[in-house]
Amino acid sequence: MKTADVLPRMYEDLANYFARQGDTQRRDQCLVLAADAALRNGQPEEAERLRKRLLLTNPEHLLRPFTSTAEAMLASAVHDYVVDLHKQWPAEAIAQLLNRPPGANKPEPALWPAQLYARQTGISAPPKLPEEPVTLAAFWFTMLLVALGIVLAAAAFFSALVWPLIDC
Repeated sequence: MKTADVLPRMYEDLANYFARQGDTQRRDQCLVLAADAALRNGQPEEAERLRKRLLLTNPEHLLRPFTSTAEAMLASAVHDYVVDLHKQWPAEAIAQLLNRPPGANKPEPALWPAQLYARQTGISAPPKLPEEPVTLAAFWFTMLLVALGIVLAAAAFFSALVWPLIDC
């Protein structure tokens, strides 16, 4: 499979990665590049799907006033923006970020959080957290303990600082 066939998917994979990281600016940039790559690859439906996805997450994006991706790419402001994005995110850099060659036809599968944790730390499984539901009784019991702690701290403060000053 040619690089041009895989390029929209590679940009979208990177956009998914940035979305998981909470980096909305880079997510939007990669979605624009994915839409452009799909349009250049003769996939206007795919380009439109990517544009709609972008506008769902960022309704005030530069592509908002246009009725289609093809129309947006004809505008000089959008064209200049996409050219600048291509300089920032060349296909080779995207392939390197995704750890696969530009001509690869199978994208790397998305990793579950446990798999990401294992890859980053070298530990096969993350520590298990207790799965106890928080009930209303547990909440009020905790509030009672916090209030009791505050009362005891105030009493200790009073006895340590104020009591010696009182003449009996």
